[in-house]
Amino acid sequence: MPYIQLTVVASELSELDDLAHSWQATGVSPKSIEIQMNFTEPTKVSMHSEADQILIKFRIQEFRDESGLGIRDGFILNKFLPKQLPKTAETENLESVGDSLESTSNSFMYVQMVLNVVLNEAMAKMWLMINGLQIIVLLPLVPVNYPANAQLIISNLVSVATLDLIPVDLIFPLVFDFKDSDPFN
Repeated sequence: MPYIQLTVVASELSELDDLAHSWQATGVSPKSIEIQMNFTEPTKVSMHSEADQILIKFRIQEFRDESGLGIRDGFILNKFLPKQLPKTAETENLESVGDSLESTSNSFMYVQMVLNVVLNEAMAKMWLMINGLQIIVLLPLVPVNYPANAQLIISNLVSVATLDLIPVDLIFPLVFDFKDSDPFN
């Protein structure tokens, strides 16, 4: 019996035959399992207003972490599948452009903040840029079908627009490392 059972559920407007796929678990850590899915026709995944879904059923009874917590046998995880892009040279170029756009925007933000502190200039221009970026990033909340390439670029700009420039998961353990102690009374 497999430890993970993966099922794709087509939306009302999609055909299940268009969602033919293969999958494999590419990474396992104590807190996550990474699954790589390969669709034969990726452009037909969630191409309508209603997204297709994936059901992941876990059959892992004996798995426990160091604190004794585990995944309940038969636990089903339900996720919506985002629109997909085919794996072509253009898609890889688009991903690299999105990554470089994100790093360039982050670098610009760092330099702008340092210059504003050093030169004591008004931050109005920077806040206007962030404001416009926040509006652009929130456009997918409008119920309109956006192409997958636009969603890819917008997802790369989210960290800049939400001011997530400093990795919180690296800073919090350093700042909030409280030691257990006996009560005072």
